[in-house]
Order: sequence, then C-alpha cells, then structure tokens
Amino acid sequence: IPLPITLISFNGQFTNSSDVQLSWITTNEINMQPYFIERSSDGINFTTIGELNAQGVGSNRADYTMLDKHVQHNLLYYRLRLKEKSGEISYTKTITVSRSKVDRNFIAPNPVNQGNDAMLVLQSSGNNNSVRVSIYTQSGQLISSETKILHNGRNETCISTKQLARGIYTVNVAGESIRGRYRLAVK
Repeated sequence: IPLPITLISFNGQFTNSSDVQLSWITTNEINMQPYFIERSSDGINFTTIGELNAQGVGSNRADYTMLDKHVQHNLLYYRLRLKEKSGEISYTKTITVSRSKVDRNFIAPNPVNQGNDAMLVLQSSGNNNSVRVSIYTQSGQLISSETKILHNGRNETCISTKQLARGIYTVNVAGESIRGRYRLAVK
C-alpha cells in the first residue's frame, strides 16, 4: 500500500543498555494526523508506545526523533502507523533494533535545536587516546575540527550548535582506537 508521505529514512539504535533512539525523515506530508510509534518484541504483535504530531510541511523535509526508554528485550521491532485526516491507516516498513548492535559512541540529543548543545559520547579502552573530531556540511565543507584526548571509559564532548545553521551535518571521529561517522541534525 503506498504511504501518504515520502519516507526518506526510518531507523533506530540503542543509545545505552536500555534506551532506543528512533528517527525518521519525511517529505510530502499532506493531511496527516500524528505519527503513532509502535513496538513489538516478536514482530507480530505491536503496541503503541508514543505519538508525535506531523509537521505538515508538504514537500519540505521533516525530521523526527523519539526516545524509547527502559526497554527490556534484546531484539525489538518498530514501525510507524500513519493516519490521514480522512481516517485512512497505513504502516511503514518494520525496522529491527538489536541490543547486540549497541554503538556505544553516539550524539544526543539528535536532532538538537539550533543554539543548544549536543553531546558526543565516545567510549575509550585506554588513557590518553587522541581523536580528531571534525564537523562537515552535507556538501563536504569542513566547519570545525579539533583534537580531543580521551580517558579510559566514557568520554563526553560538547558540540555547540550556536554557529551552525539548521541542517544535517556529519561528525567524523578519527583516532587510533576509535573511528566513526555520525549524523547530526540541527533544527
């Protein structure tokens, strides 16, 4: 069944041992009621765990995020239930989120409101590990780059968005023991 929106992406990941961050991007939202977020532990029986109002932006892009806190299962299934103002119901594809795929390095909150700070969380297995944290625009233009020294365990680095325009950025982390690329949405 065709969706009443264009779903650009829908994904989720554990941000720690018990919380799952869900995010999705849409365009062509017309005559939409709220998004209902549904979760299942077996992929068959879904329950509604939350709802977010549709931004109703027509052909413009809309970014959404929701944190599902204190989940108990190692494997979870998520989908979005879409309800049009006409009463028509449809569902997105179902995504799978596995605790075994925990990326202990992440950015939160994400998306972040322009002018607020986001936190880049990095796990290090040793002391005095050096990493380069670089922020790029979608077109690949370097916005900032700095070296951070990590200590054993959890490290938090503040990412200020005061100088960033609204949009999508890539945060590149490069070091001896840590490498990764993370998407940062500034709204």
